[in-house]
Amino acid sequence: AGLDLDGSSTRADALRLRAVVRWIGANIAYDVDALFSGSQDAASCEPSRVLRTGKSVCSGYANLVRAMACA
Repeated sequence: AGLDLDGSSTRADALRLRAVVRWIGANIAYDVDALFSGSQDAASCEPSRVLRTGKSVCSGYANLVRAMACA
């Protein structure tokens, strides 16, 4: 079951979210070049692409956290 984002989360949910955020922080690089060149688009922020490329901007990080936490 996924993480409930409606405020009814448990301690286990919080620990799982913490693990997801730590994993992403350790394994996904911030794409500074895309940020400053303006080359990021919605497709580049899709969770599957972020996992495949190993980099993204803020939107990609957020989308991946949500996808992983709610899976």
